[in-house]
Amino acid sequence: MALTIPAGMNAQLVCIPLIVSRQFASTATSMAKYKPGFAGRVVGINGTIGLISGSTKPTDVDLLILKNTTNLLSSAMAVVGTSAVVSGGIVGTLAATTADMEFTATDVFHLDAAVTGGSSPTIDDMVAYVFVVRE
Repeated sequence: MALTIPAGMNAQLVCIPLIVSRQFASTATSMAKYKPGFAGRVVGINGTIGLISGSTKPTDVDLLILKNTTNLLSSAMAVVGTSAVVSGGIVGTLAATTADMEFTATDVFHLDAAVTGGSSPTIDDMVAYVFVVRE
């Protein structure tokens, strides 16, 4: 994943890991939260999950990254497709609005998951990395 630091910004790149180390079986919100305590701008997002299981595996698991209530992605990261984990993780496509990418010291990042299909699906662990540049 190539990250580009916007012109005029401090070159201090920070990786914020949003990690869920447990099982979940359905759509869930705010599974991991992080308040950076500094201002900056989001320049990249990557995510993946661990294992999927169940009597019938889910057909789709999407990860969403929010800043407070604003989705930072133009579309959810589909980490499961056709009932199999996408290997290597998914690079999220950032929303087009520059203002959405900027954050303050009081903003909170959230990791959400949307699960579709399956019979008693179980998802083990998920992680998203939010790459930011400090102001």
